[in-house]
Amino acid sequence: MVKHADASNAHITVTYGPCELTLTVTDDGTIRPAPGRTGRGLPGMRERLALHGGILQAGPAATGGFRVRASIPVDGPQPSTAARERP
Repeated sequence: MVKHADASNAHITVTYGPCELTLTVTDDGTIRPAPGRTGRGLPGMRERLALHGGILQAGPAATGGFRVRASIPVDGPQPSTAARERP
């Protein structure tokens, strides 16, 4: 948290339903670029979620700070299973 936001508090919510798992992280930090960008950050997270049919939303939180929300489908076709079911 300190690297990107200087946050002193973070709140994590996990919601699980029959079709989707959602993780939401909200902090009270300030938005600033990370020094010496060493990773892929939010674009990398977005790409990894998209590979599994998921969605990443990130931006300023309504109450200040920053919010990241990842939604991942949990009941969908799995490539390895689909390949085995073919005649």
